[in-house]
Amino acid sequence: MAHDDEPDLTDAEAADVLGDGDPDPRTATYFEPFLARARTLLGREDNAAALDDLASRSQRRLTESRDPFIMNVRDRADPLCRLVKAHAAGLAPKASPESIELAVASLVYLLSPTDQIPDSHPAGQSDDAAVLAYAARVAAADISLTLD
Repeated sequence: MAHDDEPDLTDAEAADVLGDGDPDPRTATYFEPFLARARTLLGREDNAAALDDLASRSQRRLTESRDPFIMNVRDRADPLCRLVKAHAAGLAPKASPESIELAVASLVYLLSPTDQIPDSHPAGQSDDAAVLAYAARVAAADISLTLD
């Protein structure tokens, strides 16, 4: 659901924000380190606490942000946090590994100050919002299976 004064990002707008003509961040070179970090976190046997912490910090960032780009995707991004928490607690057995990986990578991206557009830039949260919106859209079926 879009924030009242901000339109929802379409795939074309997300691709424009992300700067590579493709709305899927998983295919973009700049997103590779975030996918690698997600794979590392997910590959550890003792990952539950780290994943839960990642999701909790992301939820705080989403809740506390007054950035219009983040406010625009807050309602769609929060379920990504909840999906990661459910996975960490062993409560998401039906969620696909791809959705879990993308959810984790998008939250790592949200919390990273060094992403496609630096957070200190006036539009610095636009790329974060685009990645979160895309991840929420791709993982929607798994979010629904797990959280409904």
